Amino acid sequence: MNPVTPVNVQVVAASSLAQAGNAVSDRLTKKEVCDQENILLCPLTLNLPDNIKFPASGIYQACRDVTKLRHQTQELGYATGDGSFWLSIVLTAKGPLYAEVIGLKENKYYQPIHVADEVRQVLYQMGWKVLLKLNATPATYLMQFGFEGKDIYFDKLLPFPGEAAIASIGIQSPDLFACHWQCLMGLPLFELTIRREETQLN
Repeated sequence: MNPVTPVNVQVVAASSLAQAGNAVSDRLTKKEVCDQENILLCPLTLNLPDNIKFPASGIYQACRDVTKLRHQTQELGYATGDGSFWLSIVLTAKGPLYAEVIGLKENKYYQPIHVADEVRQVLYQMGWKVLLKLNATPATYLMQFGFEGKDIYFDKLLPFPGEAAIASIGIQSPDLFACHWQCLMGLPLFELTIRREETQLN
């Protein structure tokens, strides 16, 4: 068994990156510096300074422009609108793993949420096509959507485990935050397991 390499994690506010100037930005985003110092930039917000560039910065910019991304999704043949459900897509180097749907009720997130198989298959196709459109790199993505019966509409996409991913802690193994880290580190991930029965939100 290979020994585990220690990882030093530093939490930095996005606003402090803008205040620190180009020197810090270069240290965090230039490939030759990142490779030498083993730096991995892992933003958990879309509100990044414009001078921050990293391998997934184009995807973050695309996700930040919700109106444009909705229009692109409409071009793929899907309806758009506001929603309070999330499909988590764990994009590994081998391909996507689809987690159980997360829902919101009374300001609390729940996973897994019951979704009919027919709806589930459409969600999988929608999510995969959107990721292909963005040339998405390995990470955990949260696709926010709404649905009524068989009518499904795309809302927005996060290229990281956002607030809704909290629902996966203690319920899904590995949870969505661990999945995101494994994807960014290039570690293998073969399956996602759930420890709770589906929840009905209606």
